Amino acid sequence: MKAEIWELHLSYSPIDLLFGKYEIIKELYIPLLNYSFNFTYDTVNLIKYNENRYKSNSYCLYQNVKPVLIKTIDLDAEQIALYKNLISKSHALGIHNFDLSPSSGVSK
Repeated sequence: MKAEIWELHLSYSPIDLLFGKYEIIKELYIPLLNYSFNFTYDTVNLIKYNENRYKSNSYCLYQNVKPVLIKTIDLDAEQIALYKNLISKSHALGIHNFDLSPSSGVSK
């Protein structure tokens, strides 16, 4: 199954953009599952894909989100099962982020 790795460059003001201060969020988008996943420390966040997710987002004077496609990869069966499991748990529990630290037990 194909997946895309994206970087979202976020700036919060024109001054941040001017000085090159932006936050980078890396996401894994799996088109066949119609979900994106981003990772912060030991947490994975699930985002239901929409057609504007990887389009630039701008205010009047500056671009506050600049998406950059890094590469396309192939996922193996174990990885696909992990992401499908996270989606199922998200639907069952009604939450969209999970602690993946070794003590959480989510990945088991």
